[in-house]
Amino acid sequence: MTRDDGAQRTTRITAGHVLAWDGTDHVLLRDAEVVYRGTRIVHVGTGWDGPVDEEIDASGQLVMPGLIDLDALTDIDHCLLDSWSDVEDYAWSPEYATRSEHVFDQAERAVVREYAIAQLARHGVTTYMPIASEVHSAWAETAADFRDVAEITQRIGLRGYLGPSYRSGVTVSEGGELRIHWDERRGEEGFADAVAFLEEAARIDSDLVHGVLLPCRIETLTLEVMAATAAAASERGVMVRLHCLQSPREDGLLRERYGLGVVDALERTGLLAASLLIPHGSQLGDLRDPAVVAGPDVQRLVAAEVPIIHCPLTSARYGGGLRSFEAYRAAGLRMVLGTDSFPPDLLRGIDVGVQVAKILEGSLAAGRVESYVRAATSDAADALGRPDLGRLAVGASADLLIADLTDFATGVIEDPLRTLVVNGSGRDVVRTVVAGRTVMLDGDVLGADLPELARRAQELFDRMRLAYSVRDGRGRPADDLFPGSFPARPAPVPALV
Repeated sequence: MTRDDGAQRTTRITAGHVLAWDGTDHVLLRDAEVVYRGTRIVHVGTGWDGPVDEEIDASGQLVMPGLIDLDALTDIDHCLLDSWSDVEDYAWSPEYATRSEHVFDQAERAVVREYAIAQLARHGVTTYMPIASEVHSAWAETAADFRDVAEITQRIGLRGYLGPSYRSGVTVSEGGELRIHWDERRGEEGFADAVAFLEEAARIDSDLVHGVLLPCRIETLTLEVMAATAAAASERGVMVRLHCLQSPREDGLLRERYGLGVVDALERTGLLAASLLIPHGSQLGDLRDPAVVAGPDVQRLVAAEVPIIHCPLTSARYGGGLRSFEAYRAAGLRMVLGTDSFPPDLLRGIDVGVQVAKILEGSLAAGRVESYVRAATSDAADALGRPDLGRLAVGASADLLIADLTDFATGVIEDPLRTLVVNGSGRDVVRTVVAGRTVMLDGDVLGADLPELARRAQELFDRMRLAYSVRDGRGRPADDLFPGSFPARPAPVPALV
C-alpha cells in the first residue's frame, strides 16, 4: 500500500503494532510501518524504500487512527460536581433567569476552551465536535466564543466541527419543582449568531475549522427555532447535533407543550431529514426487544441514518447505559462516540462502555472492544462524511496516535487494542498527529502552555463552583450542593512539647 505524493517532508513510523485499514475494516499488523508525506498517508505495511526525512521509533507501541469525539467536552467540568450529589432539583432560579450573566469574561472563557482543547489533544483526539455547559454562561454560547475556539483549534492543531450553542429556554427550579423558563427572543438571537458563525467558519477556509449547528437540548428549543435550524442546515450543507432522547422528562415536556414525542418533533421540524446527530439516544427503549426495534421511533431514525453519539462515561456516572450498544448496531442504528465528561478520554470511555454492557447484558461476550473502536474512528468519520479520516490507509489524512504499551504498569500484552483499553487509558498516548502535524508529544501539547493553563483552570473552576449558589433556586451554598467525599477541615495546630 504505497502512494507517491511528490517532494513534501516524509515521516516513517516503525511500530510494534499498527491498526491498519484493509479497505473494509481495521486489521492489526505486527512490526509494521506507517509513512506520511505532508498531510497524507502514503504507505502502510512493510518494505518502504522511498526517502525519509524523519524516523519515529515506536517499538513496543501501538499506532492507530486518531480518535474522533463527536460530543467532546470543551469545559473545565462535567460530572466532577453534579454526578456525586444527591441534590436533584438544582437549576437556575426564575429570578436569576431574568438577569443571568456570564460567570467568566470573554478572555476567561477562551482560557476554559483552550484548557479543554489541549486536554483533547493530550488524550489522542484528532477531530472533535464540542459540548460545554451553559450553566456558567449568561444564556448560551456566542459567535465571539467560537472565534476564540477557531483560533485555538488552529493554533493547537486539532480539527473542529464548531458552532455556538443556542436555546429558547432554560430549566429553572421553583419551590423544588423544575420547569422551563422561556425567552424566545434569546433563542432567535442565538440562532442568528450561530448562522453568522457558519459564514465566518467558511471564510477561514481550513480543514481544521468546519461550521456546524449545535443547538442545546430539545426541550429548551421552540419548534420555530428547530425548523429554522433544519432549514439552515439543509441550505448550507452543514451538520446539526441536538441532544435528545436522553431523559423521560424531555418527552413529557414536549408532549405537554406541543403534543409531540421527541422523534415526532424531529420529523415535524425537518431535523430528521437534515444531517442530524443525536447524543445519548438512551430513551429508545430496550433494543434487545424486537418489538421496540420495529417501533416507529427506531425505524424512522434508522431510515434517516441518524448517528447516535454514545457517551459511555457520562451515562455510567449518572447510573445508566444503553441496552445495548450492540443491540443498537444490530437494529441498524449508526453508533459513534463522545466523551461529554472530564476527562475527555475516549479510551477510558470505551473501557467503561464495555464493562457496563457486560453488566447490563449479563454476558462476557457483550461490549465488543472492536465495535467501540470503530465507533471512535472509521464509523465516526463516515458519520462526518469523511472517508479520509478514522483509518490508516494510503490517501487518508495523517491523523493518528501512538500509545505506549511498554510501561510496567500496563502489564502483559494480550491483544494490543484490548490491552490499551482494559489496562490503560488516554494517558498512555505519547504522540498525537493531525494532518501530518505532531500536536502532542510525550504529554506536552505543543501549541499550549500546560502548566499555566492548569493554574488558570483551577482558579476558574473554584470560582465557577461558588457561583452555583448565586443561581440556585433555593440559595444553597456550594458545599451543600456539592459536598466533598469527607468533611474538609483545617489541619490541626501541632501541640507544644
